[in-house]
Amino acid sequence: MRKVDFNPKYEAALQEILQVADLVKLAKATPDEDIHSSFMTKAVDFVEQTKITSSDIDTQS
Repeated sequence: MRKVDFNPKYEAALQEILQVADLVKLAKATPDEDIHSSFMTKAVDFVEQTKITSSDIDTQS
């Protein structure tokens, strides 16, 4: 598996989302509604900002 370097802003947001997701799944924690909506916004932003486009694929070839 290759290591991907993320913008530190996105790396921190993704780490926070995954930590809370682990708590929800493993410890049956229930996050506040505002955390849920905040994380959804961060997750969508992360995907939009880090998705591969066709021009990215062309430059890697």
